[in-house]
Amino acid sequence: MTFATFHPLAVLFYYSVLLVLASATKQPLLIVIVLFSSIIYSLLLYGRKETFSNILYDALVTLLIVLASAAFKHNGVTPLFFWNDQPVTKESLIWAMALGGLVTTISFVYRNAIHDLPMDKLLFVGRLIWPTLGMGLSMAIRFVPLCKERFYRMHAAQKTIGYYATASSFDRLVGWVKTFYEAVIWTFDQCFHKSDVMRARGYHLPHKTTFHLYSWHVSDFVLLVSLATVMAVFFVIYPNISYYYFPQIKKMQVPTIILLVSLITALLPVMLELKERIKWHYYSSKM
Repeated sequence: MTFATFHPLAVLFYYSVLLVLASATKQPLLIVIVLFSSIIYSLLLYGRKETFSNILYDALVTLLIVLASAAFKHNGVTPLFFWNDQPVTKESLIWAMALGGLVTTISFVYRNAIHDLPMDKLLFVGRLIWPTLGMGLSMAIRFVPLCKERFYRMHAAQKTIGYYATASSFDRLVGWVKTFYEAVIWTFDQCFHKSDVMRARGYHLPHKTTFHLYSWHVSDFVLLVSLATVMAVFFVIYPNISYYYFPQIKKMQVPTIILLVSLITALLPVMLELKERIKWHYYSSKM
């Protein structure tokens, strides 16, 4: 049993807990734990090439955040050097690196969640919570791929008939913008048309039943209870582990039990994935 086989509602709650653990307290240790576990899980799901490509992209985003912080944010009491006659403080740089780490963490958690919660599961969860939410998620998730596909088709068709056959770069740019605009308008029309069709079928009615293959198991109940317990303890001790960077950086004082529980929670999908792979190799060797 891998983590993706859990009930979609339990999977969604798990990733919500991960994001709360990483972002609510702004605690660097918790951010590192969630980021480390998310990268390992991404390696198992997507492989080294795609994961390292994502790491490189997020590292560039973090670098931009640090540079922007050094240029525009001058809070803190420990100046390191001066840039354009403005102090660059240790607190602002550490805050920027923590923010970049948090952005990277959210990015990897999102990618892993997309793998464990594909379109059908996400729509099912949205339908359970609120029918209109499920319809909105369907349109929002479908918008970008549909717009991209429509743009490529229009671009290829117009290029074939010589729409871009001009020596002027400005004219080609204008043609590209017009094509993109038409693709966006067409996509909006299709999304709202889908909304009207779904409403005509009674999708928005609160007591409408839908066919699904997902059912609750004991493991789902145990996971939800465990996560709820972790969140309850987290909110009880939140004032003690909340972190601040200005005007001075707070000393890191996180109970060992909290770090251990956070590490186990963050590594849960990794442990389940490794267990299944070890089991698969074991049974394959016996054949």
